[in-house]
Amino acid sequence: MAERCGAANQYGSGSAVPPDPIATATQPMKRAKLAMTPRLRPFGKDDLAAIVVQLGDPRVAEWLAAIRQPFDLSQAKEFLAYSADPAQRVFALDQDGVVIGGLCLGDALWYWLAPSHWGHGYMARALRAALADHFAVPTPPLTATCREDNTASLSVLRRIGFSAAPMTCRMFFHGAGTSYLCRDHMMTPEQWHVLNPPHLQGPRISLRPARQADLASVQRLLQGQPPCDIWPGQDETQVRNFLETHRFRGAGTALWIIENEERCVLGMVLCGGGRPALRFLTAQDRDRLLSEVHTLLDLPC
Repeated sequence: MAERCGAANQYGSGSAVPPDPIATATQPMKRAKLAMTPRLRPFGKDDLAAIVVQLGDPRVAEWLAAIRQPFDLSQAKEFLAYSADPAQRVFALDQDGVVIGGLCLGDALWYWLAPSHWGHGYMARALRAALADHFAVPTPPLTATCREDNTASLSVLRRIGFSAAPMTCRMFFHGAGTSYLCRDHMMTPEQWHVLNPPHLQGPRISLRPARQADLASVQRLLQGQPPCDIWPGQDETQVRNFLETHRFRGAGTALWIIENEERCVLGMVLCGGGRPALRFLTAQDRDRLLSEVHTLLDLPC
């Protein structure tokens, strides 16, 4: 099944016939390996031949709104110039030294994969890696516009966790010279972090972002601690508000839960807004685990 997505980005035009050298410069495609994630890297001049072949393939171009046909070397150079803009965050998907596709995380999310590599999960894995980096810093929601009949891309977006907009729209596809029924799919930073919470593993403990399900554990850790500027009281409403306020969002202050190998809660740490604040169930746990918590969170000791 193909993994492909149409998007509204348009970076150039032109319709000249591809020059003959492109046909001889095509790199042979290697057979996909199921367990590998393509390496994401910038496009370069050495990738022009692969760009022409892939974006000139009707099986790819039909799903990309901005790609005109026929797609030639001059258009590939326009794309290369477009990809050099850091704001557009365009990456080549490199598998064993071979370009097998590309993706863009700039104004909107759009991507393509060479047909010989469809059906192996490459795009889903590449998107997860790219999105993890994209949402590691504060950033606006990301939108992908996909044709309603693009079942492969719809499946990829749903598996990753994108939310479909309630209304459809029509988008003009330059290669086909007509418009198709499309729908926006969105991923917010908060949505990404809820679906993909970080997990910090140390020799004796692990740290993960706190969630509403940790209510009872947080209340237990707050026993004997009077309400202050840092910690709330033990009242359920206060604690739930505290958990929501300090939910991990990729940046800023966040509450982390400290667990042992048996997933038993040993403590919590509030960090990201200055000096970290910690609470442990016992003084013994604090004495033996404090340095490991600081190491996992890269905090000064």
